[in-house]
Parts: sequence; C-alpha cells; structure tokens
Amino acid sequence: MKTFKDYYEEQRNLQMHIKNKDEIKLIDATEMYNSATAMMVEIGEMLQEDTRWKSKIVHSNKIPVYHRENFIKESVDVFLYFLNSIIFAGISPQEFENAVEKVYKDNCRRFGYESK
Repeated sequence: MKTFKDYYEEQRNLQMHIKNKDEIKLIDATEMYNSATAMMVEIGEMLQEDTRWKSKIVHSNKIPVYHRENFIKESVDVFLYFLNSIIFAGISPQEFENAVEKVYKDNCRRFGYESK
C-alpha cells in the first residue's frame, strides 16, 4: 500500500509534468492559492454527492441523496488539490505528518481520549 509520502511525491511529479518543469518552485503563493481554491470547489462538489446532512441543517424536505462512488471520486479530487496546496506551500511530507501527529494528540488530550 502506498504511503502519504508516495502520493505526495507522485502528485509533485505530476505537477512538474503539467507545468513542464524539471523542478517545482516549492513556495509559490499563487499556485498554493489556486490549488486551495480548487479544493474548496471540490469540497462543494463532494457535498452535493451526499446531501443526507442537509435535512438536519436546514430542515429541508428534499429527499437526501448519497451517490457513494461519486462521493469517493470527489473526495479524491479534494485530497489531490490538498496535496497540491501543501506542495506549493513548501511543506514536506514529513513536516505534514509530524504536524498531524501533534494536532491529533492535542485533540485527544482536549477531549479526554486516550489514543492507542
């Protein structure tokens, strides 16, 4: 199974191919912004594929839908644009994994949960 670092490196290589460059400028605020904006659009598309939450939030009478395969596809799009965002922000896979570990542990402490 691929690791987070594997997906990160593959996405980085894809971006270098798309931009026809031997190396990506690691800190590119415009590319980071564009990727983060595209990620937000994809989050909206993901939410449209599962509207079960909507009746609880806005008390809608519409019949909720859940298109699982489409939801998975849109979730992957969100993940890939997220990867682009951290790539262009100059964040390494190890830096990100370390930050996830720290924030996760902080959240566990805050909510009184002992992670395994």
